Amino acid sequence: GTTVAIQIAGQHSINNNNNRINNQNNVSGKNALQQFRRLLLSMNEFIIEGIDTTLDLHKAVISTKDFKSSNYDIKWLEKFLARK
Repeated sequence: GTTVAIQIAGQHSINNNNNRINNQNNVSGKNALQQFRRLLLSMNEFIIEGIDTTLDLHKAVISTKDFKSSNYDIKWLEKFLARK
């Protein structure tokens, strides 16, 4: 399982313009398809409230055929966003 605990204490706050909360999500599997399924499953279990995140974008990207087949380049995300 994965547990991510973040606490903002005192007068501190998260500013969407310049603060980042990073999480590294490592999954394993017998093959790439199993790894992608486990990654998506773990991402679907995240509950983040009160701030905007890019989690939905990450889930959309890893769900594409291009990503699963490693068929992307430096312009891929730009093209993907233009199609949405």
